[in-house]
Amino acid sequence: MEFIPYNESFLETCIKLFRSNVPNYFTVDEEAEFVEFLSNDEHPYWVVKSNKTIVGCGGIYVSSPSFMRSDFDKEVGFAWGMIHKTYHGKGFGKALAKHRINYLKNNYPERPIVLRTTQNTFRFFEKYGFAIHNIEPNGFGDNMDKITMVYKN
Repeated sequence: MEFIPYNESFLETCIKLFRSNVPNYFTVDEEAEFVEFLSNDEHPYWVVKSNKTIVGCGGIYVSSPSFMRSDFDKEVGFAWGMIHKTYHGKGFGKALAKHRINYLKNNYPERPIVLRTTQNTFRFFEKYGFAIHNIEPNGFGDNMDKITMVYKN
């Protein structure tokens, strides 16, 4: 498995990854925001490659992006992580989570690591040291609660 820095040539593949996770993990309305994030090379983002196939993608952000209100000062966190639905449950999400945790711990050890997810995935992140900080019902859209989590390890 490889983590390859994102570049524009991966755009269409990342959009397909995103769409494979709608409606269970993302809403259709979030696609434009995802594409906008990918067009901004300000924050590290990677594609996950296994056996010459891109199976996932995900990145990090530093401080609160302008679209987020935050309870934390100078936070860092996970941004737009996903594994193609065909590859769920095969360890790629775990590897992507650990890759991003290690990157953030090594590069921003003094900052809190935060992620925002939904009721469909928060238990996954609990396994890697994240704890619920706040729940905003329908925060990502109808029936998609926004759950803010903070890394505790």
